[in-house]
Amino acid sequence: MKTKKILSLLLLLFVTNIILSQEVNYNNETYTVKGETIFKNGEDVTEILTTEDTKNINKELKILLKEERKTLKEKEEMSVEDQTQMKAEKQAKAEEKVKQKTEKKKQKAEKALNKKQKAIEKKAKLTDALDKTSKQLTKANDKFKKLKQNGDISPNSETKWLDKIEKLKTKMAKMEAKLNKMK
Repeated sequence: MKTKKILSLLLLLFVTNIILSQEVNYNNETYTVKGETIFKNGEDVTEILTTEDTKNINKELKILLKEERKTLKEKEEMSVEDQTQMKAEKQAKAEEKVKQKTEKKKQKAEKALNKKQKAIEKKAKLTDALDKTSKQLTKANDKFKKLKQNGDISPNSETKWLDKIEKLKTKMAKMEAKLNKMK
């Protein structure tokens, strides 16, 4: 918007300058035209020139002014095209940013989902291991009691069985603690 205002102001100044004084080449001589007055080397030659020369100089001036207006119009159109292109580029960048943000959110969500799935899998494995250890502990306790009732256990063997049972209890306690942390 600002650039459009600036361009319009420059165009107005340029056109005003053109209208106020314009140099025209006619018969290999340079004339300066200001309004209806024609100057040559800073001197007024309007009265000295013939009507035909004056008309021809004015024709040349009109041709020059048309060309300059055409050039200015093309420049203005180009600036409008540039602005349109800049807007399109900005919009494309904004869309790209939105796309990147959406992609990041999607990746975050996928990462969180993967994390939850891994936690569920880990919890399931831990639960299975806890069940297995529990069965081992029950089996070891039952076998120890059976051997002790039958009197088939030596004092060294009894110590080993008690250590084994104690290790299984410790292992179960650690697994239960881990499992409780996960909840």
